[in-house]
Amino acid sequence: MGLRGRDQQRSKVYDWDIALRKGQGRLTKLQCLRLIKRVHIAFNSSVPSVVNLNKRRGRAHGARHIIVLPEWARTSTVVVHECIHSVMDLPCNRYCAWHGPMFVRLFIETLSWL
Repeated sequence: MGLRGRDQQRSKVYDWDIALRKGQGRLTKLQCLRLIKRVHIAFNSSVPSVVNLNKRRGRAHGARHIIVLPEWARTSTVVVHECIHSVMDLPCNRYCAWHGPMFVRLFIETLSWL
């Protein structure tokens, strides 16, 4: 176990993610970029220098310098999920669980104003 701590809520967050995105339509690349910018501005965080929207398959990923959104992940729920990882990466450094209480709070807060 590293400094970040055990990610005990991960499966619960992923299950919730899946439930929330049922029925959500896919966003266009432009809509994804606008949402990424909006979330980062709201948290006074710089937008990652790399936003990859060209992958057809694979996993979604969010960190301080990169957000990767394959086609399946281009829903508002997943975009916000990866943005929160990006926003949290710097202030949490290596000490917050990726899907811990701070992540869940910011995720819920952000989804509430979409």
